Amino acid sequence: METIFEEMKRFVGFTNEDARTLSDFRTVAQPHLPWIVEQFYARLFEHPAAHSVFTGPEQIARLKATLQLWADRLLAGPHDEEYYQLRCRIGRVHVQVGLQQMYMFTAMSVIRESFRQVVFRELAHDDREMERVLSALHRILDLDLAIMLETYREEHVARLYRSEQQAALKRLAAIGEVAASLAHEVRNPLAGISGAVEVLRDELDALDPRRDVIKEILAQIRRLDERVRDLLVYSRSVPLRIETVELPELLRATQALLAEEPLMRDIEVRHSLPPRLGGHPMDRGQMQEVLINLLRNAAEAMHGRGEVMIAAHRRDGGALELTVEDTGPGVPADRRVEIFTPFVTTRPQGTGLGLAIARKTVEAHGGSITCERGRSGGACFVMVLPPEAAFR
Repeated sequence: METIFEEMKRFVGFTNEDARTLSDFRTVAQPHLPWIVEQFYARLFEHPAAHSVFTGPEQIARLKATLQLWADRLLAGPHDEEYYQLRCRIGRVHVQVGLQQMYMFTAMSVIRESFRQVVFRELAHDDREMERVLSALHRILDLDLAIMLETYREEHVARLYRSEQQAALKRLAAIGEVAASLAHEVRNPLAGISGAVEVLRDELDALDPRRDVIKEILAQIRRLDERVRDLLVYSRSVPLRIETVELPELLRATQALLAEEPLMRDIEVRHSLPPRLGGHPMDRGQMQEVLINLLRNAAEAMHGRGEVMIAAHRRDGGALELTVEDTGPGVPADRRVEIFTPFVTTRPQGTGLGLAIARKTVEAHGGSITCERGRSGGACFVMVLPPEAAFR
């Protein structure tokens, strides 16, 4: 597939012939590059808002040297992906120092005019060559301008995202406070109802058909209590109790806890762990809750019948990558991010808090959790925990 830069070059018609033309012109232009740089900064200093971003003479001297290198690379090439990434970094620096977008656009016009003067001065004797060089210069300058303007667009999008994210966090915080308050109010009455129903059950004969009704009532009470517990877990911050945990032992203990659940009876859980994986720092109890949640989600997605593969390996640098992959229908690509948002769920009976709690737990460890498409088309949850040194 085409990269962004390749598409840009194709759009403006920048060819290998243009690159060779600029390379040949470089020898002619190099003695004039310091003059082009001075022209550029002279124009900037005519506008207080443009040069107000500079901190002093030393910075300006460094930036002049950088601009001369930029102009030389403009001509020398190669105009490849490394060139594109370098130009992106330069554009991001302009964003960081607060240079307004309009000055970037107009400053490129100054550079264009300066190069044009050099071309007329040095190639006036050869109209054909002059036209070739000017055409190549226009195209490469347009490319550089497009790249740098793209960095401003990136910053604009990032700023909007941060603004929306902050607003969303405020809304979620308000919802969390209300939810926590309601959860506390509901939990005690639920416990009272459960106790009263159990008393009624114990007073009935063992063969009384009403015991089945009471059994269902108690099951629904337990379900409500679990939902309330999820709300409380999500709404409060529980400090981590970090210890070195052996992953095989954690997985065995987690499966043992789920073994008797009806939904898990026909689920085959397999492991793929390196023999010398070793232990890793984590809060054992909280990470076990994450695994339980992911396994239950997988079982529900597969309607109680299928396979789950749990794999782990060390990344370069010592980070631990842990994946939980199922053979279910998977999660649509456009929903793989939002499913970690509180109260968003793909299941009719879900609360939308399980994955939100999982993300909160993993991020509290300094890690990340994402949802991807598994090899069989099912859901694949990828957790990455930072290396041991991060916990010291």
